[in-house]
Amino acid sequence: GQDRLQFSVQSNKAGYLYVFQVGSDRKTFNLIYPNKADSANAIAAGELRRFPTAGWAVRAAGPVGLTHLMAYVSPVLRDFRKDLDPAAFFAQRKADTAGLAAFFEQATGGAEGSAVRYGASAVETIREVP
Repeated sequence: GQDRLQFSVQSNKAGYLYVFQVGSDRKTFNLIYPNKADSANAIAAGELRRFPTAGWAVRAAGPVGLTHLMAYVSPVLRDFRKDLDPAAFFAQRKADTAGLAAFFEQATGGAEGSAVRYGASAVETIREVP
């Protein structure tokens, strides 16, 4: 009775792809790609990447509510895992203000400045139902 999530991402620029999720429990912020089974996150301009790839899956696990996904492409490698708990299959942290601040600093280039950032997709919303 649990559906598997399937999605695809296409970038108009070459770079490094990251996919983030905030679950319907609103308690965790997850980096679902790259992950422990799939870490080669370079993407070519125009390339369509389908997820999940072999070795991992995301299943609907509730609770009832909205789950949000966002893809981010950067022209340089980013170390989002340093601000997340790397012990989990999908690196994660509490969904709180500090987590959002750490993500924003990494995504915008932090000390590197804004000249090296690309950007994020629209946030996709998935409704989890009983």
